[in-house]
Amino acid sequence: MYKSIPAIQIIMTITYLSSFLASSTKVRAIGNKKVAGTIMQLSLLKQASINDNYE
Repeated sequence: MYKSIPAIQIIMTITYLSSFLASSTKVRAIGNKKVAGTIMQLSLLKQASINDNYE
């Protein structure tokens, strides 16, 4: 499921969301926590998909 998503697209999405949240000062602190959590989840999913490819 996640293998069909290119890594570049994920990186671009994270970059876009980060810049969008950073531009909104009201939700900057909350947004940064959400972005950090999202990046952690995506990196875990990416690692899982890499492990699946090797098996």
